[in-house]
Amino acid sequence: ITYRPVWQIPFNIDPETKKVTYSEVVPAPGMKADKLYNAMRLWFADYFRDSKSVLELDDKEAGILVGTGNALIASGRLWITIKIMIKDDRMKYSLSNIYVESEYSKVYFENEKMDGKWYRPLKTTVLQELQRYCTDIKDAVKKASSNLNTEW
Repeated sequence: ITYRPVWQIPFNIDPETKKVTYSEVVPAPGMKADKLYNAMRLWFADYFRDSKSVLELDDKEAGILVGTGNALIASGRLWITIKIMIKDDRMKYSLSNIYVESEYSKVYFENEKMDGKWYRPLKTTVLQELQRYCTDIKDAVKKASSNLNTEW
């Protein structure tokens, strides 16, 4: 196994927008869209202190949730747009519009040109936070799927 520092991992660049974007279709076998919608709405409520201020679009009928969340990191505050699209048996999340805001500046993650020494610690932190968001969203779907037949 070859060790590769986190900052050397390339960002996922959306071919259409040319911006850093992370997205994935997550299977949710046996889950109807309304149950999955409720699970993802609950994820927003659990994940952020005030999901009402985070959610910009909350359309149950269309199966779409869009919010702008943030996380405090050593370099400032990481901002990210989270879009969740829901259908029966699956959902798709997308993380985009990623930037870090500090007291003095905003650093936008729009391309792969962030490879200088100054960016390495910041890129490492951002990549780790993005991975955490991705994992937590997928875990919320798994948890909801496993609770389908659970009586309490």
